[in-house]
Amino acid sequence: MSFQDFDPAHILLNYTIDNTPVSVSFAALNLFQADSAKQGVIQGLGIGTGVILALVSWCSIANKKTPVFILNQVCLVLMVVRSILYIVYLMGPLNSLGFNFTNIYDTEWTAFRVSIAVTVVYVLLIAAIECLFVFQVYVMFKGCKTKLWKFGMVAFSSTLALAVVVIYVCEATFNLRDTWAGFHGIPRSPHWRINLPYILFCISVNFLSILLIGKLAMAIRTRKILGLKQFDALHVLLIMTLQTCIIPSAMAIYNYTSHERSPIFVNLSVIIIVCNLPFSSLWASSANTSSVPNSCLNSVFSRTSSRESEETLAFSFRSKANPKSEYVASTDIEKDSGEGSIAEDATINKILREIEMESRYQAR
Repeated sequence: MSFQDFDPAHILLNYTIDNTPVSVSFAALNLFQADSAKQGVIQGLGIGTGVILALVSWCSIANKKTPVFILNQVCLVLMVVRSILYIVYLMGPLNSLGFNFTNIYDTEWTAFRVSIAVTVVYVLLIAAIECLFVFQVYVMFKGCKTKLWKFGMVAFSSTLALAVVVIYVCEATFNLRDTWAGFHGIPRSPHWRINLPYILFCISVNFLSILLIGKLAMAIRTRKILGLKQFDALHVLLIMTLQTCIIPSAMAIYNYTSHERSPIFVNLSVIIIVCNLPFSSLWASSANTSSVPNSCLNSVFSRTSSRESEETLAFSFRSKANPKSEYVASTDIEKDSGEGSIAEDATINKILREIEMESRYQAR
């Protein structure tokens, strides 16, 4: 047999552990190194995107004292910290070829402490994500007149979030116990228990995505009934792509329905979910009855009408040219804008009353 027909990946490495012969191919070693490299790239992606989004959110959000902004920043910071610790774990002895193919560990326990820190920070990240999910549901149904829907949705999302956090805490405990069991040759936990926390987390992500997509459909319908300016096609596509968590929801469903779940895909989906949270929070807190369609409330990306922009620009030029008349100019603009907003609110309330009266008449 020539060397051209020989695959070096099929070469077996034979060694003995406690008088037990073990064989490992080069293909298994290459696969392990490739998975470790992919995990490192994904965690580096999480660090970069987390830092950039945290800085962009800090510079673009107007009101930084809202619970949504604080929870978003907490999620981004926890994701960055967890990714850094995970890279330290990947470079440590617990991810070495010697430990994973022999289960022999004879060094200090610093690496095990890093593994504990990674697990604890990950559980805190999941808890922060679930808290933000619940708060987004609360914001979306805050103005709902039907108390059953409002309290029912908030109660369901809170119960689901609590179940996810509790299951993840239990899984973290079992995971650390499995790591300890690997040192002593004790069998690990079954796969169904390992997959249960991620399945519940996928359910919570899909639930929030359905609510955000439903809000978009209701916003389009409400603006059509009120005769307001509709979202353009590009704006709808932008909302669907970035502000409804549909991409991480699809990734979660794909990873759940796949034949073999990959931890690489799990980590990537969690990072994408955290990166989508600032955008979905803006859509969850946006109003649908303004004259100009807007999906980025409380940010510098809010869409305003050209008339409002011209008035603001003209006021800034007048205040610079004549500082003494600043109070008078601001008073005039506030008066004009106040009258316009009052008239607009009155028109919208009148239309809403007519729709409500018509629905009552049809119900009779």
